Amino acid sequence: MIAKKIIKSLLDPLTLPHKINFHSRKLFHKLFNKYGSITFKAEVLKDDKVEVFVFDTFVVRFYDCSILDKQKAIFKIQNEHTNLERIYEAKECEDDNFGYIVSEKLIPLVYMENSDLKLNRTIVNPDNLTKLKNDIKNALSFLHGKNIRHKDVRLDNIGFRPKDSKFVLFDFEGSGFESDVRLLEYDKTDFDKSLKYHELE
Repeated sequence: MIAKKIIKSLLDPLTLPHKINFHSRKLFHKLFNKYGSITFKAEVLKDDKVEVFVFDTFVVRFYDCSILDKQKAIFKIQNEHTNLERIYEAKECEDDNFGYIVSEKLIPLVYMENSDLKLNRTIVNPDNLTKLKNDIKNALSFLHGKNIRHKDVRLDNIGFRPKDSKFVLFDFEGSGFESDVRLLEYDKTDFDKSLKYHELE
């Protein structure tokens, strides 16, 4: 996974920073009215191919068109399973070279604290560990049934949806269709390794 650089800034939507371009600013104001939101923080991936804006009620990802064009087939099926991140709306790259997806806001299982990754033990605890495993197993069964390999199944890329108490897999930027079905098993291996890393196994 590409490392994230987090720009910590909780801002009033009406005073968006000037660096946000016209398209972004116009879209944000539309989304504020549609989904309701008060604050956001910007997370920028280091290779500049994805810009992520996390609002209090939704997430917007602006993509380099090469990524968006490649992943749009996968983004379209994410709403077919309850343990995958829900996509609210999307805009494909067109003549204006401007594409994005809007997705649900989840509670992350892992957060950064003093440059260290910490497990959100309020969300992940012995009482719901079995549910976490089963939810992600169900998500992977669905994906693998369509020959889709996530390629980065770690707790960093799993969130919790309070509305229905589901654990949800997200971050599909690097995922893809896999012709060699034997490689799909690496998703399960990555998940097991992540559980051990966070001392859950």
